[in-house]
Amino acid sequence: MYRNFFKKIHIILINFLVLFIGIFSINSITNSWYSSWSNAERDVKIGNFTYDIYFNDNSATVTECDPGFWDKLFSSVTIPEKIKYEGKTYPVKKIQRSFCPDGIKKIYGNSIETIGDDAFFWNNSSLTTVSFPNATSVEDNAFKTCSNLKNVTLSKVKNVGSDAFLGCDSLENINLPQANYLGYRAFGDCLKLKTAELTQATYLGNDVFINCKELKSLKLNNATYIGADAFQNCDSLTNVEAENLVYCDSRIFRYIPNPSNFTFKVPESMKGFGLEKLENGDKIKIVYTDKKPIKATVTSENLNAKCQEIAKELSDKLGKSVNYSLFGEYYPINKSRNSQYCASRFYYWEDGNEISQYYLLMVPNVDVKIPNNTFFYDKEVHKPKVIVKDGSYTLQEGVDYNLKYDSNLVDIGQKSVTIEFMGDYSGLENRVCTFEIYNDTSDWGEVVFNDGIVNYVDEHGKTSAEITGNEIIWLKESSDGSSAWYAIDNSKGTFKAGSRFWVKWLSPEVDREEFYKYYNQLDEEVKNKVKNNNMWIFLTGVTDPDGNEYTNFDGTIDYYIQIGEDWDVGDINAVFISAGKDEILSVSYVSFPGINSQFAKISLNHFSPYAVFNTSSEQKNSNSNVRSGLTLEIQPLILLLLISSLSTIILKKPKYQST
Repeated sequence: MYRNFFKKIHIILINFLVLFIGIFSINSITNSWYSSWSNAERDVKIGNFTYDIYFNDNSATVTECDPGFWDKLFSSVTIPEKIKYEGKTYPVKKIQRSFCPDGIKKIYGNSIETIGDDAFFWNNSSLTTVSFPNATSVEDNAFKTCSNLKNVTLSKVKNVGSDAFLGCDSLENINLPQANYLGYRAFGDCLKLKTAELTQATYLGNDVFINCKELKSLKLNNATYIGADAFQNCDSLTNVEAENLVYCDSRIFRYIPNPSNFTFKVPESMKGFGLEKLENGDKIKIVYTDKKPIKATVTSENLNAKCQEIAKELSDKLGKSVNYSLFGEYYPINKSRNSQYCASRFYYWEDGNEISQYYLLMVPNVDVKIPNNTFFYDKEVHKPKVIVKDGSYTLQEGVDYNLKYDSNLVDIGQKSVTIEFMGDYSGLENRVCTFEIYNDTSDWGEVVFNDGIVNYVDEHGKTSAEITGNEIIWLKESSDGSSAWYAIDNSKGTFKAGSRFWVKWLSPEVDREEFYKYYNQLDEEVKNKVKNNNMWIFLTGVTDPDGNEYTNFDGTIDYYIQIGEDWDVGDINAVFISAGKDEILSVSYVSFPGINSQFAKISLNHFSPYAVFNTSSEQKNSNSNVRSGLTLEIQPLILLLLISSLSTIILKKPKYQST
């Protein structure tokens, strides 16, 4: 009998032991699997604190505190900055759950980056001081109903969640210099809150300051959005500044106790959004400022493209997918400007909440003018005044735009100034305006149009043409009953724009004294080669805009002279007349399609005086003039091709009938 009894007891104990071992094993396996699955170790007790350790980001979250003797004695807790677990070091970055221990008044944590949901929600009646100087986020309900909390150090916090400080009855001042986002009722029921420093806050959710009875004024000059009932039952509040406001809920002024004593300072751009029609808006004094909350500038046809660009920038910055929606209406900036606004909302999800940012897109309409765009060359720097206007509003240099001029504002020629928009107009494409520095040719003589080419002839018979650029410059010299075309090749840019290319032909009949002055300097050898007086002496040169003559120049310059029918191609000679030995110049010949004439081409190292003569003994007529009349014909199409070609010598010679 007893044997059976003990046998039964033995079996029961063995079964119980097997069941206990099985349950323990299953629990161990489950915990091991859970830790492996979550990549974390939960409820690790180290010293006076309990942690969750996360292996994926190598961090620890403090979840509970069992204050030690000294903590209780001084009513103060300092959270360790890092802990060691299984041979590894983990920085303590977050507070989670109901952390606050009973009786503790002060809590410090230099390494804490996130104050999690409900972190101090329970057992918080004694808490008066918190200092988390490196925290960047205060999540929902973090300090909710901390009724004795007075001193808060959160200098780097950017996001404040919903109800984060709800019911902090003793909180008198809050300073969050970097806070950007303030959630729903973030400071609701802070009955003694007198001041709030929120200089960087852009988004203020609904009821954000509800029942803040002693709050008197707010400066929210970086806010772009303020939600409904933001100031509900703020009995002492009389002034709110929001000079960058972009959008606000239509119920923003609902439940304002004394709307007639309330002043709302907003940018002038808010006029276009019907601010005066908001609830209680007819009783509230609205002060419009010149502050312009422009976040982007874009042309109307590129609104969607600009929004996509902004959304991508925000996505890259936040590491989240950001979408947008455009408000379809355009709103005038004000009566003085032609530019308009179009509001847009950019939104994304964070911790299950939709976060919105509002941008004001400026659609600019500006006009750029240079009142004086021509100047005579006077050796001075010329910077014309630029006037940029948006309607009747004149944009300010250094604020709305900068000017970038060409580097050379002295020499003759076409110049440019680039208007680089900035500030409110920074998205507007740069504008380029041109102006001209002209040559004063008033003392060059009478203007003569030779088939479209402007020449000048003075009283001394000097014929001139202005060098306008790096090209071949032509002039037609006419005297003593005949004429010819001359040209100088400035394709190398040897001569400054605005220089005067000139020619004077010397006639033994008209300019006898000057002609023989140079003729007598010719070598006898040259004189003996001239047949039938077939010689042409001419002076030529280039005078720079300052009146200085070009004498010598680097390299050589190609010079063209039209030759007449009574000259024998192949027997033409050219010399530079010098007091010593005359310098013999090589002569080649140029023919052009469609031109019934040839040109002698000589290479010059310096200017004037020159003699061109024919050594042929047979003359085609007995005319003693060295130049005879020619008919120079250029077909219009061929001339056009010549002028437009950059690889061919450009002859700027019109068709003319010689005399």
